[in-house]
Amino acid sequence: MYKVLLVDDEPIIKIALRSIIPWEEHNMTICATASNGAEGLKLVSELSPEIIITDLKMPEMDGLEFIRHLKSHGFNGQILVLSNYEDFDSVRSALKLGANDYLLKIKIQAETLLETLNNAIHELEESSQVENAVSDSALDDVMADLLKSFLLGEESIDAFRGTYPDIDFSFAEKPCVFFDLYFSPTELSRQSRVISAYMKNTVWEAFQGIAKPYILVPNHYSILIYLPKESITVDDFDATLLSGKLINRFELYHSLSPVVMHHTSLSSISDARDALRKCSEILTLQFYRDLSVVDVSKLSLTHFIEGIYYKDLAKQILKNGASSISDTMDSLSAIITICDKSNVYPEILKSLFVKTLGHLEFLRSNLDSDTHDYFIEVCELLMTSSSAKSLFDDMSAAIQTLVSGISAENADPNRYKAEVRKALDYINENYSEQISLSTISEHVNLSSSYLCKIFKMATGVSITSYLSDLRMKKAKELLSSSDNSIKEISHAVGIDDQLYFSRMFKKFYGVSPSEFRGMS
Repeated sequence: MYKVLLVDDEPIIKIALRSIIPWEEHNMTICATASNGAEGLKLVSELSPEIIITDLKMPEMDGLEFIRHLKSHGFNGQILVLSNYEDFDSVRSALKLGANDYLLKIKIQAETLLETLNNAIHELEESSQVENAVSDSALDDVMADLLKSFLLGEESIDAFRGTYPDIDFSFAEKPCVFFDLYFSPTELSRQSRVISAYMKNTVWEAFQGIAKPYILVPNHYSILIYLPKESITVDDFDATLLSGKLINRFELYHSLSPVVMHHTSLSSISDARDALRKCSEILTLQFYRDLSVVDVSKLSLTHFIEGIYYKDLAKQILKNGASSISDTMDSLSAIITICDKSNVYPEILKSLFVKTLGHLEFLRSNLDSDTHDYFIEVCELLMTSSSAKSLFDDMSAAIQTLVSGISAENADPNRYKAEVRKALDYINENYSEQISLSTISEHVNLSSSYLCKIFKMATGVSITSYLSDLRMKKAKELLSSSDNSIKEISHAVGIDDQLYFSRMFKKFYGVSPSEFRGMS
């Protein structure tokens, strides 16, 4: 029976998780619950759970700090984090720290939770089997676990040594080589996203006759390789060639193309941990381009864009106006190219564009309220852009709106009839499914920003408002005309979370779904 610890400061979430599935029927039991990370740490020490489900935003000790403590103290079980849509940056940080998977609170249902837990159990079982098999050929289990704990933790090497006085850490101050293989979550299917024994063996085989590595798996999306230089048995060791070899093997055997980052001039295990943190930063550059083999020692990210100031950019955009819009687009493209070549943090570029839009609106103080609302939506899209292309498309659409002087009041809705009608048809036909702004935009073949603009101009409401209104109207009809349960009706209108559905319904109609049904 696998022991599961729940850590969340919201009683309703803990109650929902306790009751959503028959835990013992699936060889699991909730051994205890806690309201913050500090309480959770005490329970982990007392009960030794194999699986922890934790919220990220909690008082006293939040989820990220909780995970740091767990990893620095050698917790080798599965960590699943709970989050909301707006917490994705925190989720990403949690995965980097060693969390294994995440669950969206709004989408938690029995099937999703059970599938995630089964994946966790599968990894626990495979990890136990693989660590035993690999350590026989490489290094022992205890040292591998300690190495993983140190690399993913915060303690200094001296403090770590003090925690394990009986372990020989002489290797920790010796030169080493470090590899980080990252697999895109979008490339891994739900069924194969657990790093399997087969995948670890693929790495092991690539090093045969070259060295004896530690092969570590911190989460579903990466494999870490720690290689003491003294274990290298060839004179012509080439990390770049070996990285290419790893990519070829994964493409051949697994149909996966990992990013392989390496660093060959590390003087100690502490340097290896610094290299691991740098790898996480380097991965953000996939915002600009696809990465393949990266020499970590030769690449650094930049925190500023030299020679470009948002106020100057805004003034130039207004000066170009509608007649020179192509020059403005070329300028935006050139800025993105500069940031790409200079390895500028994507957040810095996003911030530049958001500040530029804000200053443009300030300079054009006569803009109507609908256009102002549109710019707020665009700024949110810019800050959540996943690629330079989507950032460029959304910024371009916003600038064209501003310099052309189009507003919701004076625009001709017929001009956008075909695209908006296509979006409306798609929403009306698929509101019962898990559709979003991005899926609607893909269907219409327009950028999210541009579709938001023309939809609001033609209908007078935002896409999100239209979809929510449609779902609530359909829910109201079903509550009046059917005996289906509230949970079934929630699913029927495309909302998986019954609690979220009930809150939204009450916001629209002033009463809960059950109260409305009682009034009918």
